[in-house]
Amino acid sequence: MSRPAVAYIDQAAFSENIQFLQRQASNSELLLVVKADAYGHGVENLLPAFKHHRVAVACVEEALTLIDLGYSGEVILLEGLFNSACVDKLRGHSAVFVIHSLFQLDCLENAGYEGRVWLKVDSGMHRLGLNEDDFRDCLQRIGKSKKMQLETVMTHFASADDPRSTSISTQVSRFHSVLSGSDANQLAQAPSLSLCNSAALLLHPEFQEQIVRPGIVLYGGNPVPLIPSVTDGLKPVMHLKSEVIALREIETGETVGYGDTWTALRKTIIATVAMGYGDGYPRHAPSGTPVMVDGQRAPLVGRVSMDLITIDVTEVRNVNIGSEVEFWGAELSIDEVAEHAGTISYQLCTAITARVPRVCI
Repeated sequence: MSRPAVAYIDQAAFSENIQFLQRQASNSELLLVVKADAYGHGVENLLPAFKHHRVAVACVEEALTLIDLGYSGEVILLEGLFNSACVDKLRGHSAVFVIHSLFQLDCLENAGYEGRVWLKVDSGMHRLGLNEDDFRDCLQRIGKSKKMQLETVMTHFASADDPRSTSISTQVSRFHSVLSGSDANQLAQAPSLSLCNSAALLLHPEFQEQIVRPGIVLYGGNPVPLIPSVTDGLKPVMHLKSEVIALREIETGETVGYGDTWTALRKTIIATVAMGYGDGYPRHAPSGTPVMVDGQRAPLVGRVSMDLITIDVTEVRNVNIGSEVEFWGAELSIDEVAEHAGTISYQLCTAITARVPRVCI
């Protein structure tokens, strides 16, 4: 490597997070969500830690990537399939489709799919999922099928990350109402249930059921910004770092960066760092967003450029060219950076681009 921008991926932290979450949901199976290239961490880097677990991805292409890497476990496709050709691409592999529409069930039937399926109920998020009538239709068709078996019924919560919201109770009530109004209990084998995402797993253990679906928490991110302590016990898996590549002193009244958006109120030492929005660091991160320079906190100043950012290091001791800069990781929470940038940790880690190498530690 020549350019010093690197995302270090801590495999041990990922494994420890799995163990922590299993203790929080000791009576449930953890279905590990590794979509979007393991939330930007690189599935190949974390495969050794999740190879003995079932995993969930968004689409066929993500499932095939795992298979090509040698993953031999079962993959749940959360968005299901988009056409009948998706079945052929995964035929012969351990893949299970989530059905959220009658169209998808049509595709499976037309492709001659044989195997287990999940059904997703729209309990109130109104993004994906079956209404009560369509759910009943799916049950009848699957029940008559000699090829398909219903394994699990799931739903997804809209506001599990907000402890002030009461919508999760409403959604759970609707979910069970759909189940009780159907013939689900008349199937040869009652399906398992899956309700909890990351936030619900931690905040609402009463809804954990047989399968929980941890996502951002696997990587050490906090799904409940209003309660920072909810992820105590979890460790950050990504440590995004670079180095100072230039230093300069500017006078009071001088400006820094595109658009002259930041003005020095005193004589200031500015460090330029090899990191920018071309690497996935958020361009909208404002002046004052914290970074760590040689373990010391310092503020970003001026606009984030494609390849560079500038930092006020006037108060940083012994800063030099080559000083280490951490953008998030062990010393600085990705959730704190996300709050400054007006976004969420999910977006920050999935946005890191391919030109930033992922290096396992």
